[in-house]
Amino acid sequence: MHTFGADKPPFKTPPFHRSVEIEKLLEDGLVAWEMNGEPLALLHGAPARLVVPGWAGDHWMKWLERLTVQAEPQKGFYMETAYKYPKQPGSPA
Repeated sequence: MHTFGADKPPFKTPPFHRSVEIEKLLEDGLVAWEMNGEPLALLHGAPARLVVPGWAGDHWMKWLERLTVQAEPQKGFYMETAYKYPKQPGSPA
């Protein structure tokens, strides 16, 4: 599942697009419009935010505009370069 948010990155920062396995979203993912019984605030991602329990916050798409089902993971900076776990973690510096 590809996710697209409405946030506009500053300067030359690439758009923030992410993928989440559809099985994970069907298991326990949700789209939130409210928080604590109140409409979701802009600061927290209004009008809608994708919530993916058990996954890092970089998958919790704020200002959600669109979800699309695709056979392949999303391409781009945030899926191919940024937010990656190393294959061989090193010691903290």
